[in-house]
Amino acid sequence: IENYGVMVQSANSRITSSGGNVLVTGHGGGVGASLNNFGIQVLAGGQITAGGSGSVTVQGTGGAVSGSNNRGLHLIGAGSQITSGGGAVLVVGTGGGTGGSSSNHGVVTENSALVTAGGLGSVTVVGTGGNSTGTRGNNQFGVYVFTSQISSAGGSVSVTGNGGGSGSGANN
Repeated sequence: IENYGVMVQSANSRITSSGGNVLVTGHGGGVGASLNNFGIQVLAGGQITAGGSGSVTVQGTGGAVSGSNNRGLHLIGAGSQITSGGGAVLVVGTGGGTGGSSSNHGVVTENSALVTAGGLGSVTVVGTGGNSTGTRGNNQFGVYVFTSQISSAGGSVSVTGNGGGSGSGANN
């Protein structure tokens, strides 16, 4: 279980630049019925950020396994952020999973996490739920925002979610 492509954990953990662009790409691993194979997880105050006019691009793909919770990007907890000082922020997440696995969301932000751009920077979030099948292939959300925020100080904000799942799965 828990085969992360990239994990940024704790308030002292950062992927950052002082003004250049930042690109983070992660692919969840795992085999068989393993669980929680996130492309990228940022938690407990971890940050992915660019200063000045640098842009931030974060792309995560969940593991292609039959276990559940194979998320593209999971951003959780107070202080956990994907942000820029004024450049564009792009977050793209694709849920994984196969067979009847469930909760393979593309992008999840929760529990006071923040996706934002400073200045006139735009924020774009695109999420696609996993393509599991069968009666258990439920809850394949494209973008799931729970007690968290996606915003910009002065630029545009665009959020696009594409539900996944097929067959007789529900809540996709």
